[in-house]
Amino acid sequence: MKFKQKIIKKYSVLAGPVVDIKTGKEIVPGKEKWAKHGFDLTNLDLRFWKKLIKDLGISETPVLDGGAWLWTGDGIEIATGNDPISGKFASGKRQLEVGYLSYVGIEGDPAKVKKVVDLIKESGDYKDESVGKRDFI
Repeated sequence: MKFKQKIIKKYSVLAGPVVDIKTGKEIVPGKEKWAKHGFDLTNLDLRFWKKLIKDLGISETPVLDGGAWLWTGDGIEIATGNDPISGKFASGKRQLEVGYLSYVGIEGDPAKVKKVVDLIKESGDYKDESVGKRDFI
C-alpha cells in the first residue's frame, strides 16, 4: 500500500487506502457499480487463461487469500478455487489440476467481466453459473 502525504496549511496528513474495519479489506471507490458473475466447477484450457489474464493486465501469480486464489488487475478481480497455472487448490487438500479453475467469482468493470464470462462460455466447461452474483466463491 502506498501512502501520500498532503500538507494542509500547517498540518501534515497521512492519507492511505480506506479499509473496512470488520474485514480489513481495502474499500475500492466505485466498486458498488461493478458487474458480478460466478461459475461452478470450471475448466479452461491453460492457453486461453494465460491469454485472458495477460490481456487484462493480471499477473500469472495469484495471491492466496483465505479459501481463494485472487487474480487482480485494473478494474477487475477474479477469485478461483484452484490456480489453473500451478494446479494448486486453495485449500491445499487436492492433487494438482492444471487448467482447472474450480469455483470462479468475477467482479469488475462490466466490459472486463463480460470478456471473462464470454471466454469461459465459449472455450471452457462449467457446471452452473450465477448471473449478476458470485454465488460459488
